[in-house]
Amino acid sequence: MVRRGLSLVELLVTLAVGAVLAATLLAGGRWLILSSERVSRRLLARERGERVLSFLEPRVLHAGLGLSSCRISGMLQRALGRGLPGAPVIAGWPGLVRPLQVYRDSGALLEPAPDEGGVYRGSGLFVLFSLPSGVLLRAPGGGVVSAAPGESVKLTVLSGTLENVDPFAGRPRDLRSWFSLPMAGYPVHLGARNGKDLSLQLADDLPDPVTIPPLSELFLLRCERFRVQNNILYFQEMRSDWYPPNFQPRESGVLALWLEWRPASRILDLWVLTSGGPAVFGPSAKPASWPDDAPWRAEFSNHELYVSRASWRSENL
Repeated sequence: MVRRGLSLVELLVTLAVGAVLAATLLAGGRWLILSSERVSRRLLARERGERVLSFLEPRVLHAGLGLSSCRISGMLQRALGRGLPGAPVIAGWPGLVRPLQVYRDSGALLEPAPDEGGVYRGSGLFVLFSLPSGVLLRAPGGGVVSAAPGESVKLTVLSGTLENVDPFAGRPRDLRSWFSLPMAGYPVHLGARNGKDLSLQLADDLPDPVTIPPLSELFLLRCERFRVQNNILYFQEMRSDWYPPNFQPRESGVLALWLEWRPASRILDLWVLTSGGPAVFGPSAKPASWPDDAPWRAEFSNHELYVSRASWRSENL
């Protein structure tokens, strides 16, 4: 007699095997989905870190550009008119030694990092830097000019537009009215403009006359500082004072910064700890590439993490 069906036992075994295979396939599919999500979040964390590095790099590399004569202690404040009623705020900072400084972030305050054997470590950054304006200037008569401290020099615009220059003329307290001429070595204040003639003034307290070459490019002098709060990178710009007062968000998903500045070698090392979102497979371990001295909180392990690092040598300091 030929069997035409399955016994109950065979049917149950078949169903059990099918259930196991289905569960395995579902678990495998879920694992693939989660793995894909983890990769996606780590890539996002990496992109965020790279954006932070790209944003900070030109500022660090241009720190102190055009301020080569302001490297000794106190000279930068003197060159910005220290003691004068209309001087920029940073001209009165007793702790301002260099155009690049590392800060310790204590939550409410940013305090200059202490000297630890020639290394300054911290989680905040201050940068005084110069940016090209695209404006080329010519000295009177086309020759070299020697300007005494406190003297105004008229230079003529040969090329470029003044849209980034004009709004701040005659406002010395606003740091954006200060500029640098790379070959001069000191900052200059834009007192006034008359057509294509710019009146650039030197501070009264400079130690020596300043030599201005026949042709000079005008650089915008800018000052910014950076910190991380609530998993966001914030920054401020120095105008007549820090603006905006409560910082401005720049990049989300940034958990921490760590900086090590070595003035003797002019090298700044920067680590950026970023998140791509919640951890997919449970808590994340502290990355091996995150420095031991850098801040680490237990809540960081709840994120998919990535550490970006850059090392820059600032040739202008």
